[in-house]
Amino acid sequence: VYVTLNGYRSDDFTPHVYVSDDYGISWKNIGSSLPMAAINVIKEDPVNENLLYVGTDNGAYTSFDKGISWQVFSENLPNVAVHDLVIQPTAKHLLLGTHGRSIYKADIAPLQELTSEVASKSVHIFEIENIRKSNNWGSSWSPWRAPNLPKVTIPFYLNTSKKVTIAIFNGDLKVHSMSIDADKGFNEVVYDV
Repeated sequence: VYVTLNGYRSDDFTPHVYVSDDYGISWKNIGSSLPMAAINVIKEDPVNENLLYVGTDNGAYTSFDKGISWQVFSENLPNVAVHDLVIQPTAKHLLLGTHGRSIYKADIAPLQELTSEVASKSVHIFEIENIRKSNNWGSSWSPWRAPNLPKVTIPFYLNTSKKVTIAIFNGDLKVHSMSIDADKGFNEVVYDV
């Protein structure tokens, strides 16, 4: 069981995050490596029990090792208070309820797949959504609508920041390649098919 406490009304911004594995008889502090901020919510991932999500007054954080270490969860998420977290298990989406900035939605399928085996690799490419050629690509059913321009998101993990080259193949034929500066951790690149 996990619990978060919030002491901001007493000017206590210590990150109070605790876990108990003996039904609440004893508690272990797992928030000591989080930055100073009021903690609002914690969720355990329903697929990967080692994966935790925390919402604070200064954004969101995730842990891949049951709270031993935390990383900022910030891709396109502004530095806002996160007051609630909901996991949609079928779509594998994390919904973050923020204060004053509405709802933020993130695809967490790659996060759920991150195991110690995957993290030990220098690079890992996660499952990519299948796409089929359509004669409707590039056309619109209405002159007031944008044309249908498909894209594929390629999620991958690196254990160090570096420049990578991504090559797209059709069988043995190289169709396209692109180079990007990728960060340590999770990355995504969008291929405009």
